[in-house]
Amino acid sequence: MDRGDEVEELGGKLAAEMDPSGRDDISILAMQRLFNHQPNGPATPVDMVLDYFRYDYEFAEPPRVTSLQGTEPTATFADFGDDANFVADQRGFETLIYHIAGQYLRSDKSGNIVDPRVKLNKVVREISYDQRGVVVTTEDNSAYSADYVIVSASIGVLQSDLIQFKPQLPAWKILAIYRFDMGVYTKIFLKFPRKFWPTGPGKQFFVYASSRRGYYGMWQVNKP
Repeated sequence: MDRGDEVEELGGKLAAEMDPSGRDDISILAMQRLFNHQPNGPATPVDMVLDYFRYDYEFAEPPRVTSLQGTEPTATFADFGDDANFVADQRGFETLIYHIAGQYLRSDKSGNIVDPRVKLNKVVREISYDQRGVVVTTEDNSAYSADYVIVSASIGVLQSDLIQFKPQLPAWKILAIYRFDMGVYTKIFLKFPRKFWPTGPGKQFFVYASSRRGYYGMWQVNKP
């Protein structure tokens, strides 16, 4: 961990010296090799899982495709601090959505949104646009016209042909979409009949050093 911290600090200094345009950007893996640190091979299981914890777990991508300038420093921590506070409000995050939506959408006495402008269970298949406005067509052949449309579909959807844009998006925008990968996390929830792991401060996370990189490396303990 100490060596990883040292190399990460060196990478941060290197990133600060690069042109802000990103033209000099390199991958995290290239940076590690530059400072003679190769925790991915040949490496021990401990080397691999600590590197996985530091990068893959944080950015959902391995170091070989993770931008140095885009992650050193991590914008979230640089802008908002190092603390990552888990929200455990029993009402859930949807409470915020309903609160904001309730300020301009019609709702009933129970707080349920009943505004006819909100269309649920509609699958968008086509977005046609020109200087006069936008028409959104759904799977059931319904059409909705507007002056502007905000598309908030995931990168995975945009990289597929599930939504047809007419005319096709400009080349620079298509290139930007295809340059990104869809980050993948697999979460497996396990419930044990008894607590057999150590508890207390600093014992919320555990790492498992598998001989196969990325396999069941991160364990997070939740209190019952």
